[in-house]
Amino acid sequence: MKIKINIGNAAFGRYMAVMLTALLMTLSSCSLVYEDDLQPCYFVHLNYDYNLKNADATAAEVEEANIYLFDERGNLVWESGLLKGDELRASNYTVQLPVDPGTYHIIAWAGTSDQGSFELQRINMDYSLAKEELKQHLKLTRASDDNLYHDKKLDRLFHGADEKLVLEPGQFKVHNLRLVKDTNHVQVMLNNVDGSELDPDQFHFEIEADNSRLAHDNMPIPFARHKSHCFAKRFFTTDEEGDMGRLTRSLNKVQTKVTGVVAEHSISRIMENEDMRLRVYHGEDRDKIIDIPLRKYLAASKGDSYSHMSDQEYLDRQDEYHVVFFLDHNNKWDKTLCIYINNWRVVPDQEEDL
Repeated sequence: MKIKINIGNAAFGRYMAVMLTALLMTLSSCSLVYEDDLQPCYFVHLNYDYNLKNADATAAEVEEANIYLFDERGNLVWESGLLKGDELRASNYTVQLPVDPGTYHIIAWAGTSDQGSFELQRINMDYSLAKEELKQHLKLTRASDDNLYHDKKLDRLFHGADEKLVLEPGQFKVHNLRLVKDTNHVQVMLNNVDGSELDPDQFHFEIEADNSRLAHDNMPIPFARHKSHCFAKRFFTTDEEGDMGRLTRSLNKVQTKVTGVVAEHSISRIMENEDMRLRVYHGEDRDKIIDIPLRKYLAASKGDSYSHMSDQEYLDRQDEYHVVFFLDHNNKWDKTLCIYINNWRVVPDQEEDL
């Protein structure tokens, strides 16, 4: 008697823990697969290692998930329901797929929901659901001037998909479903190189984009440009202990002490062809002092270490950005001191609109 095992192209050592767990699960949920009794047994394992460390951070980042299987016509044939709790965050967690052999399109939406930042769009709640209807919408607020915006820290949102999941008769399979993180933290820092203090209330920050809606394939759906206002803003000096002080001390070449303002932003997926703008205004009259194509500069920060990656891969793997500007005595951006993004020096376009 032989057990038929197929884990696709995954390295044996990397998935040994997953395989052992799934094999134990079969003792209660699946019959052993013998040559004369070809009963299939399929599992899926969520894996968030699509990051710059190439390490599976699912247990630390993902608190709940929904998994969907669609047939080759794009119709829903099975869904997991909401998965959450300590069991989901276990590194070897697998979910059984109780379906017949065939070819499927598998989709997962995962992350957190504490803030209620995203809303899963499902018109049909029964099995007539088509995969094109499975969308995520970022909840936006309409301002008095009719502009759309959000100003909260977003829940973490992940997407995983495989357009051709082949489940063969008599097969024991653990499918590794790789997740892509769609939410990003952008910290914008303004440093005053003459040492005078900056008033956080005198500065207004916004990131404008059209990425509030994501389709079943994780691609943005054109909807409307909206503004992401900072969810937190504060004053700091380079005398501070911790990362903030160390970062500004290492970058500043003019003063021994620098004062500044930090604004924290939370934004949705960044696309390599997205017209995403970062703007900073100063004073009661909202004098615009910075206006740059943010996506362009974030992609430029990958440096030599990640030069082998495409811009889109880098933007998907990186989820935290520290963007540093230096202001002159008039609270204008001093371009000669460049922009620093994640400790990389990026030379700005001297013709950039301000």
